[in-house]
Amino acid sequence: MMDSESIPPPGDAPAVEWRRVVLSDGGFSEIDLRRVRRYCRLAAAIPAVLLIAAPPLVAWLLTSLTDIDLNGAWLVVITALFAAAGIGRVAMADRRARSYHFLLAPDAVIFEFGGTRTFLELAHVQIVDREASLLLRLCGLCRLSLHTAGGAVIMSPLPVGVPRVLEEFVHALAPATLRPA
Repeated sequence: MMDSESIPPPGDAPAVEWRRVVLSDGGFSEIDLRRVRRYCRLAAAIPAVLLIAAPPLVAWLLTSLTDIDLNGAWLVVITALFAAAGIGRVAMADRRARSYHFLLAPDAVIFEFGGTRTFLELAHVQIVDREASLLLRLCGLCRLSLHTAGGAVIMSPLPVGVPRVLEEFVHALAPATLRPA
């Protein structure tokens, strides 16, 4: 069963029937959405841990390499401030993951993540390029670059099966002379 809704796309694009791919039966499920949330949390947790660990490491380096003696109270205050910044990064990651939407129609795609919304007609796509960093691969996700004459649109993170579906739609829209033999 496909979760559908009719929404007007941005700009002068015609209204089409959109299918919410991430929540459909076509190989994409709620598990994929949990993978996106996990990726957002991990991607935010790595810098957060570094923020929390930085003040004690800097204090240790300063005391061991120089004659500077840092007072313990200052170190606690600075570490607490950096810890608050790290926790804030993780909280922002959850909010960013909640804004994740991927809507797909046979002739266009809308991708929204972290407050940025992208509408792209698939007829304009010339190259579909998929790549994955180590962290994306661990979460079962990938990064997709859709190249058009006007530039590239990068969609990340996406479930691993989405690029295949998009490639099928792009090849179906390509003129017969441009299709691979």
